[in-house]
Amino acid sequence: MEERGLTVQRIAWSELNPFALILRTLPVAASFTVWSLAFIGVLLGPAGWLFLEVIFVGATDHQENPEFGVSVALHRSPYRGIFDADPLGTDPNEMAVAGGWSTGPWAVAMWTTEPFRQLFRKQSSWRHTAYWMGGGLWMLTWWSFIGCGIVRASLVRLARDEVLGVDEAAEFAFKKYRHAWLAWALPWIAIAVLIVPNWIGGWLMRGDVGLALVGVLWIFVLLIGIGVTLLLVGWFLGWPMALAAISADRISAVDGLARVYSFIFQRPVNCVCYTGLALAFGWLCWQGVAILASSTTRVALWSTSWSHGERLESRINTGNGDMGADAAAVDQRPAFWLGFGVSAMRFWNGAISALAVAFLYGHFWALASAVFLLLRRDVDQVELDEIYMSDDEQVYPLPPLVTDERGIPTIRPLVDDAPNHPDTSPHNE
Repeated sequence: MEERGLTVQRIAWSELNPFALILRTLPVAASFTVWSLAFIGVLLGPAGWLFLEVIFVGATDHQENPEFGVSVALHRSPYRGIFDADPLGTDPNEMAVAGGWSTGPWAVAMWTTEPFRQLFRKQSSWRHTAYWMGGGLWMLTWWSFIGCGIVRASLVRLARDEVLGVDEAAEFAFKKYRHAWLAWALPWIAIAVLIVPNWIGGWLMRGDVGLALVGVLWIFVLLIGIGVTLLLVGWFLGWPMALAAISADRISAVDGLARVYSFIFQRPVNCVCYTGLALAFGWLCWQGVAILASSTTRVALWSTSWSHGERLESRINTGNGDMGADAAAVDQRPAFWLGFGVSAMRFWNGAISALAVAFLYGHFWALASAVFLLLRRDVDQVELDEIYMSDDEQVYPLPPLVTDERGIPTIRPLVDDAPNHPDTSPHNE
């Protein structure tokens, strides 16, 4: 019997190793659409925090609560909350990207959820609580829109290997914005409703009789605590994937949120493994981007210091208002131009920092999209390349119908088959 050899035409690496999908997020994050949307989100994100600072932060809050003052100061910047060598600003020389850059995508997750985590800490005043509550609403509002556009572009690239333009991603975000916002807000609305009985119980516990009554009913308080805990665990683990759920399939916010919760609690080991791999790969990619950004600003400062003729760092300190031992020399220099020049340098160095942070945000959303596709494959048995496209939503109407001489409906022809000449039948004569 003759044996025939087999020729391998193509290797389906996604089937052999689905984890490779996470490795494909690097070019997705570096694409123009994802990086541009993330850059817009990073630049305009501090606007809402500045508005909240004007309303709720007093002039003496920074001195009375230094930790709160540092958090407020970091939220003014597009990039300092992610990594900064000197978050307190005590060293004006440190214009380069450096410091805590090794945290990677984990820093994005912690920074984005900080307002919600602060709600579980006892604040020093009601204004601070209102500041964090407003910040949480702002993060929900702003990043549910920007994140939805980034996730959609990432899903189309990962699943179908197609490039989505910035206008197409923004158009999709406008369509899905309401669902994205609800998918993030619904768990917190449910938590607010669930803790109402516990709040009433806490008010009753001010008296001895009320304390005894609540003690008898304490089992219900614990049950509410279990429900709130499960909602919080699902939200903190799955809030990035909620946007991927409503962007990959044509479903509502409630269905998308339910799907994410089912993925987390039905496949917790898979969720932890995929998330850990995504964080590790994101951390590795972030090292290269952060080092490149830091080296860019440091090399620029180093190269100009060679021909400056004196210690450039000392002059930059002077431009930032630190006179020190050079106070006498400062009097002979134009303070306005010195300060303007240093401010311009810090602006452009900050632009490099913001670009680096924008890459990190884009990579974070791309990784979340990849983890969602992998979990959907494990739980729902849906192939990685299956996502709905806008063409699927188009509805084509039925062709027009006409009735013939026998009363039977037929399709109207697109072109009239009758001869294009005057009728010369006998009844017209």
